[in-house]
Amino acid sequence: MTGNYFEINPDYKNFTNMVKNIDRVFETSGSYIHRGRNAIKSININGVDVIVKSFRLPNPFNRFFYSLFNTSKAKRSYDNSTYLIKSDINCPTPIAFVEDRSWMGLRKSYYLSTRIDCDFTMEKVIYNNECKDRTMILKQMMDFIIKLHAKNIYHKDLSPGNILVTKTGPQKYEFFLVDLNRMTFKRGNLRDAMDNIYRLIHDWWSKYNYNKADLHFFATIYAEKMRIDQQVVLNTLKRSISIHEKRHTLKTFFNRLRKKR
Repeated sequence: MTGNYFEINPDYKNFTNMVKNIDRVFETSGSYIHRGRNAIKSININGVDVIVKSFRLPNPFNRFFYSLFNTSKAKRSYDNSTYLIKSDINCPTPIAFVEDRSWMGLRKSYYLSTRIDCDFTMEKVIYNNECKDRTMILKQMMDFIIKLHAKNIYHKDLSPGNILVTKTGPQKYEFFLVDLNRMTFKRGNLRDAMDNIYRLIHDWWSKYNYNKADLHFFATIYAEKMRIDQQVVLNTLKRSISIHEKRHTLKTFFNRLRKKR
C-alpha cells in the first residue's frame, strides 16, 4: 500500500479534508508546542484546538519493520487513547491518525487529538516541595494511578510531564494522560506497579533533585489503597529503583565509550 492511509474518529468526520491534506496543513498552520525528535503543533481547525504530533521519519530498517511487523506510533497513539476513553481514563480525545507510506515502507505519520487546557503538569508538583496543595495533589494522583493499574493499564512513559492536571474545584484535581504510543495492557503485579511509580518520582536525566521521602509517601499511599503491607510495597519500589539505576549506569558507560571512539 502506498500513499496516505488514515482513520478518523466518527465524531470528527468533518475533519476529513484536513486529514487528507495533513502535510500541507501541518507545514502552513498553527504554532509549535515542541520541536525535537518529534514535532507537535497546536492548530485551530473548524473552531477546535487540535494537537497534531508529527513523528520523525523512521530509519530505513524501521520503515520496513513498521510496514510488516508493527503498527506506527501514530496508530498506536490513536488506538491506545480510544481504549483509555472506553476504560473511563482521562486523555485527549483522539481525532485521527495518518500514515504516509511508499513502496519502501512507512515514511511519516501524524496523530491528531483534542487539546487539554491544563493548569500544569505533574512536573510542577513532584519536583517542587513548596508547591501549593502538594500532598493533596499527590494523593489524588495516586488514586488516578491505582485506577489505571486496576484496569490493567500501564503507561510505559509515565513521566511527570505526561500527566496533565486541571483544578476542577476546591481541593479537587483531574488528571489526563498524554504521549500514549507506548502502553501495555496486562494483568500486572506489584513490581509492574512500582516500576510505573518509580518513573514518576525519579528524574531519569538528573535535571532535578527528587525528594527521597516521596518513596515512603507513595509506598504508604499505595499500600493503604491496595491493602498491602507497606514494607512489602516499599521494598518492591526500592528494588525497581535499584534495577533501573544499574541499567542507567551501564547505558551511560557504554554511551561514553562509544563517543570516545
